Amino acid sequence: MKSKSIALGLALLFLFSAAVVRDVSAKSSPPSDVLNLRLDMSREEVHRRLEQLGARLEREERGRQEVWTLLREPRFRSVLVGYDPEYKVRYVTAIAREGGRRMRYSEVASLKSAYAQNTIASYNYTWEVKPSKKSEGYFVIVMGRDPQFLTSLSIKRRPTGEVD
Repeated sequence: MKSKSIALGLALLFLFSAAVVRDVSAKSSPPSDVLNLRLDMSREEVHRRLEQLGARLEREERGRQEVWTLLREPRFRSVLVGYDPEYKVRYVTAIAREGGRRMRYSEVASLKSAYAQNTIASYNYTWEVKPSKKSEGYFVIVMGRDPQFLTSLSIKRRPTGEVD
C-alpha cells in the first residue's frame, strides 16, 4: 500500500513538473516583431535585414508588397512584407519551412490569452496588443493545420481609426 502511495505521489509530481516546464517555455506576451522585422520599419531597414537571410522573389506592381525566400532561416521558408503609402511596414507574414525546425503555437505567446478559431482542419490564434504610450496596437496571428505546430506567423497593424 505504501509503495502505491509513493508511486502515485511521484506520478503526480512528474505531471505537475511537466506542466510547469510547459508553461515556462511559453511566452506570456505576443512578440512585437517577426524575424526582427517590426511594424513601421522603413523598406530600407527591411531590405538590409532580409538580404542577410535570403533573396527577394517578387515585388507587387505598386511596390507595396514583397515576397522573400529565406535561405538562412531554419524555421521559415519565405516572408511577405506589406508597406503603407510611406513605405513603412504594415504587416509581416512568415511561412514555415516544410521539413524545417517546427514552431509551436505556444512558443509565440500564451494560448490562454489568444482568441482561438479552431476547427478540425485548421487552427488559428490571434493576440491583440492594445495601444500604449510606447506603441500603437497590433495583432499577432498564427495559423496551421497541425494542432501543435504553426504554418504561418503574422504581425499586422490595427486598422486606423479603430476604437477600444
